[in-house]
Amino acid sequence: MRKILLLLCACLIMTAPLSAAAIDGVWLLERETPRGVQKWTITLASSGTSLTGDIQTEGRDRKTTIDAGTIKGDEFTFTSVLRRQKGEVKLFWAGKVEGSTITGTIKTEQSEPREFTAKKQ
Repeated sequence: MRKILLLLCACLIMTAPLSAAAIDGVWLLERETPRGVQKWTITLASSGTSLTGDIQTEGRDRKTTIDAGTIKGDEFTFTSVLRRQKGEVKLFWAGKVEGSTITGTIKTEQSEPREFTAKKQ
């Protein structure tokens, strides 16, 4: 019985990093805005509980680096800075990986969270 329990614990420990790695890759986010549909390409890479990557808005040639990214199991958070003519806006991202889809919310310091869905490319 003890050997079976040890084997089960070892399997659980070995599969924990695999769930975090499911976020690695390129994701396409499309969301409705007052200005129409926005399309963002999000590239993410995990290492342990750390999450790095960048975001590129369709039609723009510059990428925004994500900051303070973390992933624990299938849940993630990170921040990014949206640079506009009127100044910078910090975005707070939170969500969950579900197979080839990530769902979550984006908010600013002044706004309510808005839902998003992104598909793995």
